[in-house]
Amino acid sequence: MSDPSSAAFQCPATNPSSESGSSVAADAVLQNDPSVSSSVMTAIDRLRAKGLKSGEIVDQLVTSYCSRIGSEAGLSDESKAEQVRQFASSLASVVFRSPGSSPEDTLINVPVPTKLYDQLRQAAKTAKVSESAWMLGAIRNRLAAP
Repeated sequence: MSDPSSAAFQCPATNPSSESGSSVAADAVLQNDPSVSSSVMTAIDRLRAKGLKSGEIVDQLVTSYCSRIGSEAGLSDESKAEQVRQFASSLASVVFRSPGSSPEDTLINVPVPTKLYDQLRQAAKTAKVSESAWMLGAIRNRLAAP
């Protein structure tokens, strides 16, 4: 079994169904700031105007932020991962509580063992969807089963 802490820092692939928001997201995270800045708030509004749902907005902005952090040569992989986690946590709480979020959007925050998370990431990559989209599909499929 491989040690997950020895794995190189990697960012999730962008969700092809949300490509329309990727340039907005990239523009919003020009600074490597783990807080939710005014440029990010503006991006949230612009992405909502493009029709993206809360989960897709979080995916787009976290992926863009991760790519930005990933290119920082002076940071360790552990530091990069921690900064992305901080940004994602701050962002999710803002996006899912903002007035533009739809009533069907609810954020579920559940700790997942590393091995299971790695399997989830691989399944999403194989299906060519975001991790969030894959998890939502898995939950729907499981609840639809007898």
